[in-house]
Amino acid sequence: MGVARVRIPPGGDWTTVAEALAEVTGQPELVRAGVEAGEVVVDDGVPGSRGLVVDATTEYLPTGPRRRVAWLYRPYPTEPEVPGGLPVLQADEHCVVVDKPPFLATIPRGVHVQQTVVARVREDFPEAVPVHRLDRLTSGVLLCARTPEARRPLQQLFEKRQVAKTYEALVSLPPEEAAGAFSVSPGVEGLGLAERVERAIGEQEHHLVKKRGSQQVVVVPGPPNALTRIEVVEVDEATGRARLRLFPHTGRTHQLRVQLAHLGLPIVGDPLYPVQTEQVTGDFSTPLQLLATRLEWTDPWTGKARRAESRSPLLG
Repeated sequence: MGVARVRIPPGGDWTTVAEALAEVTGQPELVRAGVEAGEVVVDDGVPGSRGLVVDATTEYLPTGPRRRVAWLYRPYPTEPEVPGGLPVLQADEHCVVVDKPPFLATIPRGVHVQQTVVARVREDFPEAVPVHRLDRLTSGVLLCARTPEARRPLQQLFEKRQVAKTYEALVSLPPEEAAGAFSVSPGVEGLGLAERVERAIGEQEHHLVKKRGSQQVVVVPGPPNALTRIEVVEVDEATGRARLRLFPHTGRTHQLRVQLAHLGLPIVGDPLYPVQTEQVTGDFSTPLQLLATRLEWTDPWTGKARRAESRSPLLG
């Protein structure tokens, strides 16, 4: 079960708190069941109080600061279990480094509540929390603070860009139906795999924007806000795939996925770039081939160099 915090607006014509919550949440049966079970609490305005347990007769107050916030339990959404566990790569008194599998969200959000890094890492480290994020579809090294006191020093490493991040990706030519559906770099269309890879090597700078109402991030004209250095590991013309090593200097949403798609080299298994395809809940058969292979940082407490490497493979 999870706890939902609900604001109760003033000036309503409800008689009871339960009536107000039923309308505000749009879930009258959930509210009724919660009230009957004694699992709905409303702020009673008393300092130090844990609140007033709501029953069917608890009066709604149309004015004043009291009874403006309620808490009620709601069942977690049903989530298929994401395979891959959560291997621990390193752990000490300050941090825990894990090897995140694809499809596992970093933090609870939306329909992903239980199938998250937070939920899994806290089975063994009850206070642990990630200090940066990987996309749900991306796999690899993720650094967590083991205690609340360790969180800020580790977060500051990322804020100050003092963490060196290395990724690897398998890329291919885009499907034919993607032609014209996503903005690609001028001069890329018509080139083969090896030629596109050659053009992509080196520092890549783009201006990325996420448009309202769209899940995709796009490249538009403007000052660069996404910087990535690209190296080639291997080009396999027989399979039509190439393995690239990526060194992002910035951390924009979907940065590596967008930049590679813009360069005409979308990542294998990407359901969003260059074209959005339907994702079936519980289908883990086609993971995104993007792996956070390595993190390197200086330990804030000892001053020593730290390094963590993923043990997960890419498919290619």
